[in-house]
Amino acid sequence: MNDKSTFGIGRLYEAKEYRRKLEDDDQKRCVLYSCFVLLAYTNTTNPSATAMEKTLFGTILSSSCAPSNQPGPIESSQLFENPSRMTQADVELAEQMAFSNSALIIDCMSKLFLKLCQLSPRTRHLLLLWVGRLLHANNGRIKLASIMSSHNAPPRDECSDGLMLNLCAVLLRLCKPFSLPQSPKLMRIHPQYCRQRFSESNDQEAKHHHLWGVSEETYLVQLDENQVNTIEMPSEYNFICDIFFLTHQSLHLGLHSTFERFANLNRDLNRIQTAYQQLQAAGSPDVEAIKLMFEGAMKRFMCMRVALVDPELLKPVLQFHVATSTYLTHLATGGDNSVPFSSLTFPLKEPNTRLLGCIPEHIITNITDAMSEVIHVAEHFMDLILVFMGSKSRLKNPHLRAKLAEVLYEIMPSQEQDTYAMSRLNSHNVLKERLFKEHRNVDRLAEVLFDVFVGIEITGDSVEFEQKLSYRQPMYKVIDYIWKIDLHRKAVAKLSDAALADIENTDPPLFLRFVNLLVNDARFLLDEALGFMKQIREKESERDSSSSTLRGRELEQFEADLAQIINISRFYNSAAVDTTHTLALLTSNCSELFCHSIMVDRICAMLNYFLLMLTGPKMKEFKVKDFDKSEFKPSVVVSEICQIYLNLSHSAEFCQAVSADGRSYSPQLFPQTERVLKKINKPSDMIQAFNSLGVHIKNAAVQQMEDDELSSSAPEEFLDALLNTMMKDPVILPSSKQRVDRSTIARHILSDQTDPFDRSPLTLDQIIPDTELKSKIFTWLQEQRNKL
Repeated sequence: MNDKSTFGIGRLYEAKEYRRKLEDDDQKRCVLYSCFVLLAYTNTTNPSATAMEKTLFGTILSSSCAPSNQPGPIESSQLFENPSRMTQADVELAEQMAFSNSALIIDCMSKLFLKLCQLSPRTRHLLLLWVGRLLHANNGRIKLASIMSSHNAPPRDECSDGLMLNLCAVLLRLCKPFSLPQSPKLMRIHPQYCRQRFSESNDQEAKHHHLWGVSEETYLVQLDENQVNTIEMPSEYNFICDIFFLTHQSLHLGLHSTFERFANLNRDLNRIQTAYQQLQAAGSPDVEAIKLMFEGAMKRFMCMRVALVDPELLKPVLQFHVATSTYLTHLATGGDNSVPFSSLTFPLKEPNTRLLGCIPEHIITNITDAMSEVIHVAEHFMDLILVFMGSKSRLKNPHLRAKLAEVLYEIMPSQEQDTYAMSRLNSHNVLKERLFKEHRNVDRLAEVLFDVFVGIEITGDSVEFEQKLSYRQPMYKVIDYIWKIDLHRKAVAKLSDAALADIENTDPPLFLRFVNLLVNDARFLLDEALGFMKQIREKESERDSSSSTLRGRELEQFEADLAQIINISRFYNSAAVDTTHTLALLTSNCSELFCHSIMVDRICAMLNYFLLMLTGPKMKEFKVKDFDKSEFKPSVVVSEICQIYLNLSHSAEFCQAVSADGRSYSPQLFPQTERVLKKINKPSDMIQAFNSLGVHIKNAAVQQMEDDELSSSAPEEFLDALLNTMMKDPVILPSSKQRVDRSTIARHILSDQTDPFDRSPLTLDQIIPDTELKSKIFTWLQEQRNKL
């Protein structure tokens, strides 16, 4: 290996020399004091990030295979000189070389840091001051990570990814003594550390507190100024507390931001690859230039990937996060430093809000970054998910709670069917399946999942529907998985029963709110999906009819527009399948809630409308040349919708609501659907059941038509003041004194808790049943029917 091979070999030689000297007792003190002199430099200056990287420690730590963040050639590109021509053996050899060099750096610097911490309080202070100032100088890394990872990006004042990742690994070594689940040493961590403010007279050295700017963070729970002022601050902190929060800050600024940059780089690669394929197909002369761009981006990608999967980093970071999870769960269930760890049990104790209000949000973010890599220690992360994901009193940020739901999806047993990978996956899946089946509190999972699903809707923030949907899509996958497990189905059934019992409560039950949003999502997604399929068909027809007139740039723009519509349609089609499938699952076991007067009209109108669109005369409007490109699966959606009909078919209220839908229902709806079911080869018993339901609903429709004719001559007092339809269960609104049907006002209150006539506050338990009028309506109807 020569001076130009791999990366920073001169710095590696220095690292070897330091390690050799540290092992020599005669020279140890000399080396440590020379480091002390170098560290003292940072005590009198306020250096920038790039200046910190030029210090002795910064220079050694920056030796890494990770590419520089600054414009210019990739220093470590020799590892992956020609990535497109490298074999798997070449890649593995380069990785092992990088891992070996990284281990040398981390081992050397870990020993050096530990010796400095042990030498004296003063050297420990100067070392941690150097770390704290380096982290403070790199506070902008999170924001900058969102910038495109192009090699042409402007210079930035931040340390390299390599330095930050190596620093993480070194600090994690210092945390090893307490990186165990429920370690007693974790009780020495004081959350108040992150609310500590310093004045000129309040020295950081005396307080043993070296993390600058942490008091400006966003915390798990929002506290007002009075609550913050009443937090009892320790007179001083300790090394474990100090290094714990310094390490989390380094993981946030180092590992998390590098992951963000890596994700951006991956998107860049996909864009470049797509552009290359398009130019190659068009025979463009620019194809070679973009090929070179792709090679450069691939080098950066492979170098960064190796740095992120370094075993010297991943193993200790997982251990550290497991320990952190047990500590956070302890605080969130009423514990503090004076109370020993105990097993998690439900119902949960009240959280220690003041202490949770001292924990920065980024600690949860750090943990979620690592959770998907966890297998054998996942039970502690499951505790964290169950405690925080469904509780805004413990974790205020709904987006972060949704991130926990996403992680839950990532740690689900793999559904891979690839036989090559199955031998490894099977052992992992067994452990993961146990987590979802045997964890002591996993029966609470459905409840917390529904809670965060609803919480995304009521964030109070201006969140686009597509963003909410991106949060919810992993939740649909989790619901689909846990539905196969008996204890989870029973848990959902209990939530449904509780919702029915409390359906008129001032605060709508959780499961009712969840179902309401699910139906809203299904309506919107299916409507948007069909709208995009119609656009694609129109575009394809336009292309076929004008293919001879479109040329050059005009043709390229047309194809680009069509490709964009297809890309967007994939998003909506995939989500529409997920939501309809989730509805089919829930209606199979919780049908009573869906057939309640609050919900039944809405779900029937939705089912009828989309069944008509997908099986009626308009179905041809959505027939495009390639369904797969758009992930359009009309046969799947029709099957799921028909299954929902069958799941609810036992309810007279449901059958009546289907037939009463004047917008989409007609006697032809079910026969034309049967023809489609036969065409897509659905089981004969399903088709027969659907046929029988259609006959039953047709008879109900005849009765409904007769009632509608009767209601046309009904007295005005029998009519709903809002919809002008004849009421079945009249109620009086307490403020406006208007009379409406119970189902009408129940649907309104579910989304808007006000009187629709005077906008005064209104809840379902406040409405007044008009039993006298209900009796009059029933008697009148009977008399009219007897006259026929």
